[in-house]
Amino acid sequence: MLQRPDQLPIMGKSIGQVGPTIEMKHLCKAYGRSVLDDLSLALNPGEITALIGRSGCGKTTLLHALAGLATLDSGTITPVGIARLSAILFQDHRLLPWMSVEKNLSLALLRNEAMDRDSKQQAVAKMLLRLGLEDHTKARPAQLSGGQAQRAALGRALLQEPTLLLMDEPFAALDAITRADMHDLLLSLHAARPHTILFVTHDLQEATRLADRILVMQQGQIVEDVVIPLCQPRDLDSSHLRHFQSRLRRTISGFSASTHHSNISDTRMENQPC
Repeated sequence: MLQRPDQLPIMGKSIGQVGPTIEMKHLCKAYGRSVLDDLSLALNPGEITALIGRSGCGKTTLLHALAGLATLDSGTITPVGIARLSAILFQDHRLLPWMSVEKNLSLALLRNEAMDRDSKQQAVAKMLLRLGLEDHTKARPAQLSGGQAQRAALGRALLQEPTLLLMDEPFAALDAITRADMHDLLLSLHAARPHTILFVTHDLQEATRLADRILVMQQGQIVEDVVIPLCQPRDLDSSHLRHFQSRLRRTISGFSASTHHSNISDTRMENQPC
């Protein structure tokens, strides 16, 4: 049985496998033209999946459908009601400007009737510490740097204990150093609490740095499904990552769009035990 958000385990408690497999079958959506074209896909529990492809191929529409922000013309998503158990992180932080960082994070627990006031305050304080924002609890969003604001937005999303975390180019507006810091933070938080994550990016280096699996989308369909069998942390200068980036770049450019599932694991990569 699916749990309501107020029944989900709170941060720091011992848990088993995080969430169910999320299945999408024959999803269709058109805005004059077809944006999702009979798309079928399954997301595995606790896995980080990147969604890449040219602008207008349907990536954001798919995220919005999963988040309940867009209705489908046809198709099914299971578990039913997954949108209520999801959190979404956008490119802009969308923190409420009149509230402090602490109060913005507290909004994630507003409807959690299973936690009393003290427990909520402790959960927020713990998250702020993990985000490195413990010295900015009373600051307003306008007083934060771009990276700090996006960290707060990530913390607010994770405090909801979502079954599925959706991210739409969440680090695209950040400078390279801050973006790398956010990557490290996300991987650290995921190692401690492996939520199922689906994120959109146009950055192939970001995709290969973070994802367990990368989906290439074209014209509303998944045209390539690549598993990355490399352990974290990953060396950004490694030939393995460059190999994946080159392959994905060729697919996006249209040179290799015929393979629907590709688990790349040559002998060099098989010798990378976790």
